[in-house]
Amino acid sequence: MVYKGRKIQTLMPITGLVLSGLFPDADALELTGQAHYRLGWQIDDQEAQVSELILHPHIGARLSNNFNLSARAILRADQQDRLEPGQATQSTSSKWNQRWYVNDNIDFELRELYADGYLGSWNLRLGKQQLAWGQADSIRILDIVNPINYREFILQDQESLRIPLWMVNTDISVSGGSLQLLWIPDTTYDEMPQGNATYTFTSKDYIPVPPGNIAVTLLPLAKPDSPWQDSEYGLRWQSFVAGWDLSLNYLYHYIDHPSFYIVSTGGGVIVRPQYHRSHLFGGSLSSAVGDVVTRFEVGYETDGYWLASTDTEPDGVADSPSLAYLVGVDYSGLGTALISFQLYQLFLTDYNNSIIRSAAETQVSAMLKQPLLNQSLNIDAKLVHSTTGKDGLVQLQADYLLTASMQIQLGLDMFYGSDEKLFGQFADTNRLKLKFTKNF
Repeated sequence: MVYKGRKIQTLMPITGLVLSGLFPDADALELTGQAHYRLGWQIDDQEAQVSELILHPHIGARLSNNFNLSARAILRADQQDRLEPGQATQSTSSKWNQRWYVNDNIDFELRELYADGYLGSWNLRLGKQQLAWGQADSIRILDIVNPINYREFILQDQESLRIPLWMVNTDISVSGGSLQLLWIPDTTYDEMPQGNATYTFTSKDYIPVPPGNIAVTLLPLAKPDSPWQDSEYGLRWQSFVAGWDLSLNYLYHYIDHPSFYIVSTGGGVIVRPQYHRSHLFGGSLSSAVGDVVTRFEVGYETDGYWLASTDTEPDGVADSPSLAYLVGVDYSGLGTALISFQLYQLFLTDYNNSIIRSAAETQVSAMLKQPLLNQSLNIDAKLVHSTTGKDGLVQLQADYLLTASMQIQLGLDMFYGSDEKLFGQFADTNRLKLKFTKNF
């Protein structure tokens, strides 16, 4: 057997001992969770894309009058091994936030482990966790505290996509609202599929694609790795003002995906990945009036490093800040149905013609949720369309409760558009889905 991420083996018992010492009066543990079987059938090649058994245990305990303990893990066995062929290198993860591989098909991950409670007027959550910022649905403007695992691109729900981080998360009431403060020493960033994985990025807007007759040398990833010097910090102020839920957000962070610098040599090119810092400033608003909820979100990144033509940018990277915003409307006035629309735009504020992607990106999305049969059957339909790239994604899903603790799910994930665009690059991965879930 080959084992990676051995820090997990030492970190879990050490954390347990520390917590036991701090909270000797902890109550008995409570174990709940879910077991899943999931099948994805790729339509183009008429083969299984994924066939996996998943165990999601959750352990909870009361540590003291002020603190609770929560731990979540995932044990996954994928017979097909097409989403991450072999064992992921985990080169973008910190040494203390890695999965443990039994073999190429089976891996274990500690998803969350934190103590949650309060000291005086401070609410604290200490440990490995994830959190969501902003009002956008499945679009990341402010919701960038946690990096993303693109193992299945963006086809899973946000909670499954996010990579939980070790952090200190505090919240204190202030005049007229609450203030959240974050310290994140965990140097883990976006995890991208590699090689011949099903959802490996191939679009030239996101990955440098040199001519086929040129030798390419990819240098090892130079990842920030100091918990102190490379920490990230954030704050969020929240309040309710004149009928609106309001937040103001700030995050000093590393951009979660590296920039690819190109160095030409006599015999080919060398590609050097590098991470960069940025400041995120933004905020969100939401208000409910009758059957209508209106949502707004905006974010400004002070730094951004974009793929560029080597004809004008010799190293293949051009820098520009970016401004993004989203407007969303949710309507629940048609019986039990929920209808949602979103408009999202991203602008490169210092764009130049060497940058390969467009100066502005526009996406529209629509979603329908319809419960039926006394909520035993739930129908979900979702469309995300890029008016810039003329590509997009359609997702259809039906969930049916077989019993109080067992559920079956059928679905379809379908991409369309040019293979040079964000969604269209995956047009040959369209799939039918089947999933069984058992709660315990």
